[in-house]
Amino acid sequence: MFTQNIVGETGAAAVIGYSDQVEKLCDFTDDHSVIEKAIADLQPGTSSANLYDALSSAVEMLRNTPPSRRRVIITLAETIDTGSEVKLDAIVRDAQIADITIYSIGLSTARAEMSGPPMQAAPLPLTPSGTYGLPPVPGSAYTPGDVQLRSGNMDLGAFVRHAWTVVARQPALQAAVSATGGFFQSTYDDDSIERSISQISAELYTQYVLSYQSEPNDAKNGFHNIKVVVVRHPETYKVRFRPIYFMNAPLQ
Repeated sequence: MFTQNIVGETGAAAVIGYSDQVEKLCDFTDDHSVIEKAIADLQPGTSSANLYDALSSAVEMLRNTPPSRRRVIITLAETIDTGSEVKLDAIVRDAQIADITIYSIGLSTARAEMSGPPMQAAPLPLTPSGTYGLPPVPGSAYTPGDVQLRSGNMDLGAFVRHAWTVVARQPALQAAVSATGGFFQSTYDDDSIERSISQISAELYTQYVLSYQSEPNDAKNGFHNIKVVVVRHPETYKVRFRPIYFMNAPLQ
């Protein structure tokens, strides 16, 4: 889907992977087979997730591409960052200056943990399979989930961590990508990931470009605020834009 829907016939892409280190898996190429192989050959890394360092590397790579080409970063990752040296606000600033739009497809941490191998949280049972060493709760029948919960062998960590994330804090990445004119889409299953990729593709290939002339004195420290509003049928059409643009104001 990446090569056909997003890269297309005239585009080029690079692939970056990350764990505790950032690795360039594929340099910019228009060869779809090379891009697809780089994605297919992804290997599990360590438990660290240096997402922001990977984003910084992507910004640096795109900075050197011709200005006539659209500069886009698409992350397919969990929103968790652990151990990055680069701060997210610095990435957003550099992306704005380099005219880079970031789109983020957020993978579900809860889904990943629930789909993975079960975590053994209690000693192995002493009774044969299908039999239980504890008496049932009065007035109830044995169920596998009930037995796992009572023996301490049910992994509730995925549910607890996911609930804490939703209630306690929103992903910082969501605000960051919006500041570059992109969008953040949280996903849970394969279908929602495919829909997100299709939505990004639709936006990249069906956009209008508006331009205007502004006075250099309107910019504060080189940054210029802007707001775009749909006047007619705002309930039908969506507008996506960078709220801040960088202007190369002449020195006084």
